Order: sequence, then C-alpha cells, then structure tokens
Amino acid sequence: MKCSGRSERGPVTNVTKLENGVRVVTSHMPGMHSVAIGVWMACGLRHESMRLNGISHFVEHLVFKGTKNRSDREISQSIEGVGGVLNASTGDELTFFFSQVPREKFALALEVLLDITINPVFKEDYLERQRSIVLEEIHMYEDRPSSVVQDVINEVMWGNHPLGRRILGTEENVRRISRKEIQDYHKRMYLTGNCVVSVAGAPPHEEIVAEVRKNSRNMRQGARRRFAGVKDPEKGPKILVKQKEIEQCHFCLGMRTFHRDHPDRFGLKLISTLLGENMSSRLFREVREKRGLAYSIHTDIDRYVDAGAFVVSAGVVIDRTREAVATVLRELKKLATKPVPKAEFGRAKEYVVGLIKMGMDRVMSQMLWTGEDLLLSRKVQSTEEVIRHIHAVTREDIRRIANHIFVKNRLNLAIVGPISEGKEAVKWLKF
Repeated sequence: MKCSGRSERGPVTNVTKLENGVRVVTSHMPGMHSVAIGVWMACGLRHESMRLNGISHFVEHLVFKGTKNRSDREISQSIEGVGGVLNASTGDELTFFFSQVPREKFALALEVLLDITINPVFKEDYLERQRSIVLEEIHMYEDRPSSVVQDVINEVMWGNHPLGRRILGTEENVRRISRKEIQDYHKRMYLTGNCVVSVAGAPPHEEIVAEVRKNSRNMRQGARRRFAGVKDPEKGPKILVKQKEIEQCHFCLGMRTFHRDHPDRFGLKLISTLLGENMSSRLFREVREKRGLAYSIHTDIDRYVDAGAFVVSAGVVIDRTREAVATVLRELKKLATKPVPKAEFGRAKEYVVGLIKMGMDRVMSQMLWTGEDLLLSRKVQSTEEVIRHIHAVTREDIRRIANHIFVKNRLNLAIVGPISEGKEAVKWLKF
C-alpha cells in the first residue's frame, strides 16, 4: 500500500505499508547531504502496568548494549565512526530510536537501528550495569526541581492513570524488574504492527522501502497494542506541593485539553505562542520583564491520542510565588475575555508558520514530524495543510478555546520548593 503527497516548496512525502505490517514514511529532500532515520515503536509509559512502570525506558537503554550481530561497542562505533549520531527517547505513547548520518551511510544506519530494535540480547551483566545507570538518571532528575515539578503536575492532572506516573519509573521498580520481564515486554511490544520507520533526506522512497523490507524481515509480527483511555472526570481545582530546600520555587499550572487531532489544536498552538513560547509572549513580558519574578517561564502543550494538556512552567522568587501564580492567572483570564490585538495575533501566526517552514529545511525535523504523525495520528499531515489551518484560526477562536480551557474546575497546580502554605495554596487558584 502506498500513498504520497507533493509540495511545490517542501519535501515530497510518501507512505508505504509493507507486507509484514511495518509502515515506512519518507521525506525526499534531494539537496541534502545527510539523512535522518527514525525507528518508532508504539510503546511507552501508557502501555505499562504500575508494577512495570519504567520498563519502556529501561528497554530503550538496553537495546544499545548488544544484539545477535553486534556488541555494544560495535553498535556505537558503526555510526559514530562515520560521523553520525545515534540516540533514542521514551515518551508517554512511544519509544523511538534515531540516527543522522552522511547520505552514503544511509543503508548502514538503517540496518543498525533495525538490528538494535529487533535483535537485542539483554545480557545479564549489561542489564545490571544499565540498571545502575538508570537509577543514577532518576537521582539526577530528582536533583533538578524543574524536572521534578513536571512529574508532580502530571500526577496532579492525571492521578492514578499511567499518564500520572514517571517515564523513568520508580527506583523500587527499576531495582526489581527482571531480565525475563524485559524479554517478555520486548516480545509483546516490539512488533511490526507497532512500528513506523521514518526517513528524511536524499534517498528516494523506493530505495528506502527496499532497505526496510530487507532489514525488518525478522521482526516479530503482530497487531498494534492498545492502552487504557483517559476517562476520569476532572475534579478541580487541585494542588500538590513537594517541599524541597532550594533557592527557587518551581511551579506548573496545568489544564487538561483535547486530543492530538482535535480541530482546535491549531488555535491552542497560537494560544501557547501568545502566552509563553518566546520573548515576545505575554507571560515572559509580564512575569519576567515587568515584575522580575522569574528567570524562566514558558508554556507547553502535551498531545496524546485521546487527551492533552496545556502547562505553564516557571521558576520564581520563593516569597513571591503567590504573586507569580496570580499574574499567570490574570493573563489567562485576559486572553479568555479580551480580543487579541490584530498586530499581536499576526505576529504569533507568523512565528508559528516561520518555525514550520524552517523545519522543512532540516532532515531531523522532517523525520520527527512524519514519524510521530504516522505512528500516533496514523496519517501524515503536510506542512502546507498545517499552515493553512494556522492562518484560518480567528481571534474569536482564541477567545472561545481560552474560555473552554481556562476555567477554575480545570486548574491544577504543582509546586516544588520551600513554601509554607502547602495545601492552603489551593486558595491561590482564583479567576
């Protein structure tokens, strides 16, 4: 099965589903001297039980430690020895492995990526070493309040749902996960129906498909794995405070939103841009530049297949935390009640469109775009289509979406730092 989309200005995108179920998406960029390759697996935090929380990330580490065909050193040297990069990442709904290499080394890099995902051996001695490394990674994140507060806001927003847990898992879980559990998880999740291969660069689609077909023959066949949906109703406002003796107070103000393919996602992106994605944003100007309450403040959007979240994050002066939260809430309310000035709205659109266009010139950005889209949305939306949707958003759309999201019942507050208010800080959540 094959489908394609052509752009007069951007890369040519093609999608082919192989006989074994692996899907291949390519972005043909003939002028590029490097190639970005991603092997995406639909397995992550949301596929884990509470007891096995952290196993997706653990497996991500372990596949680099040797396969039936290569030692760990041979894996890294095969890519780095030709000037390439090799890495991986685990998320809420996916794990992906990626490389960027010179054009002429494309076949080698693709073969290595598929080798580590299909043929890991999970040797016991390597497993114990990586167990120690993952435990140190957990400790490292515990020492970063800006990372801790992200975990806390997820716990507040999603509760006992897997989205409320940590991708790294708990120290207790990482210490007890066995080799057999690792092997069983890999057999259960690393399947052809769970896999997307995305490639951006000069190689033509037919060459890429042929290489994926050749190197994925031994991948275990199976259908896409499902996970529990988000059903729990919101019972806000909610707050969770983690006391920590640090020099700043870190907080996240989060609200549940809508799923990754919802029509209002384009308006939400503009709301995020208006509020906190650059130095021209309202929160940067008001919280940092005007009031001097924070060095860092920004907004993020979490997009899931059946849900989403909008989060404001900041590290602020300890004794002015309440003032900072109140300032953020005022800016949210202002966006919901007052029309955005035309000039400001136009700048926000141009900023988003500009980032999209610049991404069209980078093989890594294009590979990430198409791979995640095909894996989680099951289709690839062209950059031109996204730009059209961005331009179609109106100022009234911004007010409508803001009024839907920025309401008291949706508010969730996470705080990490040495504050005395504790749960009393729920009183701060006033619109």
